[in-house]
Amino acid sequence: MKTKKPNEAAAARRAMLTELAAKASMMTPEELKAFLPVDVMTIEQKTLSLKNTYLVLNQCRTATIVGGFNQWKGAGRSVLKGAKALGIWVPLKPRTSASPDPTPDDKKPAFRFTFGNVFDISQTEPLTVVNRSPLRTQPQPQHNQ
Repeated sequence: MKTKKPNEAAAARRAMLTELAAKASMMTPEELKAFLPVDVMTIEQKTLSLKNTYLVLNQCRTATIVGGFNQWKGAGRSVLKGAKALGIWVPLKPRTSASPDPTPDDKKPAFRFTFGNVFDISQTEPLTVVNRSPLRTQPQPQHNQ
């Protein structure tokens, strides 16, 4: 079996996520709710949007709580080595218009999205604390004067 190059693997993953997102976009909220067995929460205890829940559960059926790599680290957990990230839609900051006179199109900022990576809690483990004692200095010999 031939191993995919990193660029090929990334392109295949992006295509898969784009296809899932397109399917989710064609569903009504009621259809999405009927399809989704559970709500997926973020590490900040917020419920993911229906479309992001759809994306996550299509990549990991057992997902319950998701967060980014650094979010898990901040919560005292580390992502397991070799864990595959789950893709979700992440909003980008709206672009600001450079023109001083706004046109009718400039009144509403265009919201843009990109794919971001999250990991389920099942892909993490508690950080291990290494018990390190402080460095001990050797006692200095006493000189009798």
